[in-house]
Order: sequence, then structure tokens, then C-alpha cells
Amino acid sequence: MTAGSPSFRAREEAQRERRRAEYDRWAEERDRWRAKNRAYYQAIERLVKFVVPPGASVLEVGCGTGELLASLRPGRGVGIDLSSKQIEIARRKHPELDLLVGDAETLDLPELAGQTFDYVVLSDVVGALFDVWAAFRALRRVCTSRTRVVVTY
Repeated sequence: MTAGSPSFRAREEAQRERRRAEYDRWAEERDRWRAKNRAYYQAIERLVKFVVPPGASVLEVGCGTGELLASLRPGRGVGIDLSSKQIEIARRKHPELDLLVGDAETLDLPELAGQTFDYVVLSDVVGALFDVWAAFRALRRVCTSRTRVVVTY
């Protein structure tokens, strides 16, 4: 079975659907989980803020309910998450951000066409990806030679 075979693609898509359903189930619990693990999320926030200056254009892949992205105070903030329910919550909480439902491994969203960012943040995303290499290849479309990619895991 090769990566291009129909059965491989079908398995990959089934896995993506299971992951999407799982994240949708957790959506309402996400903020409680962040509060319960506040020290961890505050440490991540401090680390990313050290690298990303306020006012920058920032894409956060796997933004969840948008807390990290909003805390960065971007001039232009775009968040992408696989879970439509998490994006729904994020839009209510952070109307100043552009929040989209999409797949990190393809970034095939028309809203991203032609857009590039100063910073791309992937926080606690890499381990959830089916194909890490595909995700990093997809990022090239939204990056310039000056874009900095921040990965925490």
C-alpha cells in the first residue's frame, strides 16, 4: 500500500474524521481544561509572546478556542482549526480574529489564497497530525522567506 493508493487515502481521511469528531466533542470542555492546566498554558503563552511581537500578522494552526492567538495581540490574526465547534466558540469569544475551519495538513482554504504571515504558530499540534511533512509543505503557501514558524509541543 503506497501513500497515493486509494485505500491509504481512505484510511487517512477516516482518521482525520475521527480526530475532527473527537475535537468537536471536547470543544465545550476546552476552556475548563485550559483553566485546570493554567500554568502550562501560561508558560506557552509567555514563550510565544517572547518570539512574536504585538501587531504582527499571525496565523495560528490548531487555534482551538483562540486564546493563544488573541493573547498575542496580532495586527492581523488568523486561526485555523479542524473542529468547527471550537471555531464557533472562538468566534464568539474573539470577534477581532479571522477564524476558519480547516485542515493543517492541506491549508486548502480559499480565504488563505495569496496571504502570507510574519509568524505562523503551531502549539501542541504536531503530535495530532497524521502527516507532519504534508502540514509543513502546506505552510510554504502562507510563508515568505522572512516568516518565522513557532512550534511548541
